[in-house]
Amino acid sequence: MKFLLNVARVYVIFFGASGFLFGQLFFGQFSWAAMLAGVSGVAAGLLGQRITAAARFLTIAVCATGIAGVAMDAFHYYSELHSPGNYYAWFFIGPFAAALIFIGYLNARLAHTSAVA
Repeated sequence: MKFLLNVARVYVIFFGASGFLFGQLFFGQFSWAAMLAGVSGVAAGLLGQRITAAARFLTIAVCATGIAGVAMDAFHYYSELHSPGNYYAWFFIGPFAAALIFIGYLNARLAHTSAVA
């Protein structure tokens, strides 16, 4: 389980920084939703292995904020940007959202148990 958690942490750090944050610089468009998703992804990856109760709660909150950022960015993409084919790169963003859910779930599960796996 620790290996999967570390893979998820590396993915959300990498994709949050390169996909959401650097993507805004590369394409020259600023988006609050993408900024929220990117910063939350980097923060969730950095905080994902904490063992104190306060850090676990913060990680859960950051993961939820990242999921909200992804949802807002997808809504903005499909409602405002009328690009041909409506291509949103779900094959990158789907695993990003799944990794955020996985990190948040493990931190929520550890918050209700006395043994750390």
